[in-house]
Amino acid sequence: CVGHVEDLAGNVSEQQIRFSVNRFGSNYILSDETQALVDNYYTNQRPTLQVTEINVDTLEFMEITASSGGAVDTLEQGKDYTVEQKGDENTWKEYTYTIAPENFEADGAYNITIFSRDAAENENSNRTTRQEYAKPIDFALDTTPPTAVITGVDNDETYFENGRTVTIYAEDNIRLGSLQLFMDGELIAEYDEEQLEASDGVVTYEARSGSRWQELGVTVTDRAGNTLSDMTVRYLLTRNLFVQYINSTPALVISLVAAAAAAGFIIILLRRKKKEKETV
Repeated sequence: CVGHVEDLAGNVSEQQIRFSVNRFGSNYILSDETQALVDNYYTNQRPTLQVTEINVDTLEFMEITASSGGAVDTLEQGKDYTVEQKGDENTWKEYTYTIAPENFEADGAYNITIFSRDAAENENSNRTTRQEYAKPIDFALDTTPPTAVITGVDNDETYFENGRTVTIYAEDNIRLGSLQLFMDGELIAEYDEEQLEASDGVVTYEARSGSRWQELGVTVTDRAGNTLSDMTVRYLLTRNLFVQYINSTPALVISLVAAAAAAGFIIILLRRKKKEKETV
């Protein structure tokens, strides 16, 4: 702003005053990758976070904290994050923070807070109560695949029954996403996130008798995309003794050996009788 004053005698005085009006402090813009992370919330990759803080004034103080599991860590500029500054005294100021993935080593839920104070004494935060300006950064890091236990049938076991209840207990350190059941490689049932949450990760399957060995497969995926696959249990379930017999490898081998031995014995006897007749 320039002030110009001139009196009747022609004397002139001018004065230039530079000022800014800053009522609300900073605005925050998340990079596309960071916004996608916040929108999805779950991730199995340690992220690099990038946030730009825009303010009409120069920042006099800035601080970034990361909280997880009840612990709050104050990040160190130059080590844990970097700041790129743009703008001069005549323009808006931009501060782009890049937070390194090394800050997120352990699985868990993370909350990132950016706090600053500008030259107009406004205290700014990406967690401001003014919702239109708030840009909270919250996410869950999960690099661990889920686990599952199959009960009710054991691998390579035979059961003389018409039916049997198989129970699958699935767990994840953060949150389950889906569970699929396969019978001999074909999908037979699928459970989504809400169903698994309601059942606390417990799924039952009513196995029925068959004329051959059956293979039940389980695939579990968590919300971060980690997958437990190739989990199978092979069993024979039938009340038919003949089916059990022909599907029992040891019994079948013994029978074949016995049959072969018997056939050999008969052949030997026949040869002896033939020789005896020839001798007579």
